[in-house]
Amino acid sequence: MQKTSIFSLLVALILTLSVNQGFAQAAPATSTPASVSEITLQDLGVENPGILPTSPFYFLKSATRGIQRFFTFDPVKKAELELDITNQQAAEIKKMKEISPERADAITKAAENYQNNVEKLKVRLETIKETSQNPNVDKLIENLVDKSVKHQQLFEELKKDFQDNADLRATLDKNQEAVSENIAKIPEKFESSKEFSERLKKNIESQFKNGIGELKAVGIINKFESKLAEQDKNELESVKDDFVKKFEEKLGKINKSEREKFLSPESLENLSSDPIDRAKIFEDIKDRLEDFDLEEKFGEAKGKILEKNIESGNVNRDGVENMINDAKDLIDEAQISVATITDEKYVAKANNAIEQANFHLLKAEESLSADQIQAAFEHAIQANSFAKMAIKNVQEAESSQEKELLSPIEEE
Repeated sequence: MQKTSIFSLLVALILTLSVNQGFAQAAPATSTPASVSEITLQDLGVENPGILPTSPFYFLKSATRGIQRFFTFDPVKKAELELDITNQQAAEIKKMKEISPERADAITKAAENYQNNVEKLKVRLETIKETSQNPNVDKLIENLVDKSVKHQQLFEELKKDFQDNADLRATLDKNQEAVSENIAKIPEKFESSKEFSERLKKNIESQFKNGIGELKAVGIINKFESKLAEQDKNELESVKDDFVKKFEEKLGKINKSEREKFLSPESLENLSSDPIDRAKIFEDIKDRLEDFDLEEKFGEAKGKILEKNIESGNVNRDGVENMINDAKDLIDEAQISVATITDEKYVAKANNAIEQANFHLLKAEESLSADQIQAAFEHAIQANSFAKMAIKNVQEAESSQEKELLSPIEEE
């Protein structure tokens, strides 16, 4: 009874403080033909985040969350609670950015606390043994996927807003990685990878409807994909194909002037705040385009953005070295994977892609030695792209082999 009374008192006090605390309203974002709507508090389902981490009374909010954890016993409800807390923290960070953007130190601290709770959520997810067949688990998954997509985009926006703050950007990168690790726990709750990919696609579609949204969706999928098992990655490749196709269809329905705005460097630079991530997204999209004219325009924009980033120092030697190391890892993975397939057609395709990847890797290293940063960066991107192509060939071979094995069974 005493614990319940303390809990009730804390809740009442926090509600009173939340209601009495006023907040400045953020100015509406300017909309352009190529813009994507920013994540709002309404998107997160939190109209008013209440007490913020900058308040001396925030400890009461933290104490209340601790009591809520103490009195929650069911594994699914424990996970729901942690998800709700992380979502509240995301809303707090959003609000802090709106009313106190100069408090980057406090925002960084809040982002670190967010990551701690995402880790707790991960532990809770691991304790749930039921699958999506359980309605309560299915509801949790739906909410988790929805919030994960929105949190990824929110942190991407914050990284752009705080481009000059290395500490905050590094913390936001860790947050995005932690969110992706939680998404990686979801496929095992479905009977098939396809069910998982369809659920993820639905949630991403609902968020990225405007402007270059379909292309930004590819970048968000890349964030999640990096933490998934190989069989789950395969399904997401077709989802990315669908998004790029929808973008091409969208451009086919608008006039030339509007089309140019969508394909301008100013618009496409918004694909990511990180030049290396953006370059990877560019290559991923370019490989999927069917319209040659569109592919050419895409390439022109990519070149202009790269030049701008090299001049500003956003793309430097360290970044290129990281890209080269990534390419080496992907090439190693491709070479190991190709040894597992026997279909000569796919083996030839994969080996050709690996050969191209090694060629560009060598050119990247030579260019970097000559201090030709732009050339080194472009070759490193190409090395990554060809290595991924080889891995995709292997995946296609495995998929083809599975279909052949299933065919006799289906005929019977």
